[in-house]
Amino acid sequence: MKKILLLLIALSMAMPVLAVHTAKISLNPMLTAASADTQFTVNVTNLGKDRISELRVRMPVDFSGLKCGTAPSGWAVSFSDAIECNYKTVANYIMANSSLGFTVTAKTGDDDKNYTWELRTRDVFDGFSLFNPVTNIDKSGPAIKPSTLTAPNGGEKWVSRTGHDITWKGADITDANLKAKPVTLEYSTDGKKWDVIAKDLENGGSYAWTVPDANSTSVKVRLTAADSVGNAASDESDGAFTISPALPTTVLIVGDNAMIDIDKDGKTDFIVALVDITNKTAILTFTSLKPAATTTTVAANGTTTVPSRPDQTTTIVIVILIVIIVYLIWKLQQTGKKK
Repeated sequence: MKKILLLLIALSMAMPVLAVHTAKISLNPMLTAASADTQFTVNVTNLGKDRISELRVRMPVDFSGLKCGTAPSGWAVSFSDAIECNYKTVANYIMANSSLGFTVTAKTGDDDKNYTWELRTRDVFDGFSLFNPVTNIDKSGPAIKPSTLTAPNGGEKWVSRTGHDITWKGADITDANLKAKPVTLEYSTDGKKWDVIAKDLENGGSYAWTVPDANSTSVKVRLTAADSVGNAASDESDGAFTISPALPTTVLIVGDNAMIDIDKDGKTDFIVALVDITNKTAILTFTSLKPAATTTTVAANGTTTVPSRPDQTTTIVIVILIVIIVYLIWKLQQTGKKK
């Protein structure tokens, strides 16, 4: 029995021993989209004292379209099967405390799950290290409730160039891999063409929007949230709201005149001129290219005389300008008192 034991010991000492080689491998990206053509970078760092002479890359079986890429300088690439590529040294090695990157590409699996790789390094003395990094496939967009967008949500009447808040419930947008700044806001005046308001916004629940120039009763806002691999989901206004053109405004001093296009058809509707201003009376003249001409006199006490009233729009413009002139009269009076 003792002789057998000694013989076994002698045989075990005579057999070659495969040493474990110390190395470090990183895989990027670890998270990617489903069924996506993806380039993966495998970075190998030699933590041992012996040169690394070979790297085997076995990709997950559900990946397809494998391409091992171009071998690094001094290395050759060979295939052992449809999902494995072996990088074997020709002249160069990965020296101790050195790193080298290898690039492989593949079309990822279409399931929302994790896929395990098999990566092995081997040194010149047959020492090896085995690594099993995991790629996580994300095929699902963020969960977003249909009531996430709260304003504008239908029925609002907003005017161009005025400020309003677009608001939403940030807590109603959830995803394990949500982007740090996941929100994109858009608006449409016809439900077909969408224009970007802002993108790469934090999920803070509010955005201060300066309403653009538009004239539509069919406006909607759409909020889209995206995860870090590009999956997205949206919620839009439940109903349409209105954006109407801003009313024209102007400030005049004595001798000034302004051409005003009320209906924004590219043609001047009124020529407004401030022809006189004293401590008692300010006189504005409105020369209309469409309605009848009119002259408005504003007394110092605020009394107004309007000879004619062509239409409602004209009246609105006149009222706005009257307010401006009354203010100018008051300022002149204040200046006179100081003197």
